[in-house]
Amino acid sequence: MLAPGCGSVAAPDTGSRILVVDGAGTPIPGAVIYPDYEYSSSQKTYTKDDLDALSSDAQGMIHVDLDDFLWDKDGCYHFVIRRAGYDAATMSVSKDLAPPVLRVVMALKASPAAPGGR
Repeated sequence: MLAPGCGSVAAPDTGSRILVVDGAGTPIPGAVIYPDYEYSSSQKTYTKDDLDALSSDAQGMIHVDLDDFLWDKDGCYHFVIRRAGYDAATMSVSKDLAPPVLRVVMALKASPAAPGGR
């Protein structure tokens, strides 16, 4: 999932949260948010505690300070959310447009075709 575009409409600057769900709206626990390194000048090695803090809880919520994912050149947050069994969700969200809760829908990975086309 790619969410393009950055705009500028004022929004309250509260610490954002991200709700991660599947196509049916069911919360996805254990999804982890990372910076999109295409927009970052440094890469970080994450500890288990870091990953736990960046993971969605049982209700699918990731409680993060999105400023950790801000790219100053365009004023947008750039991040990737990953979870085993799902396609990665790559997001770009304007700092000015980021809602207090951002809903991210993750798609299940397609099953590889069985041998013989079945």
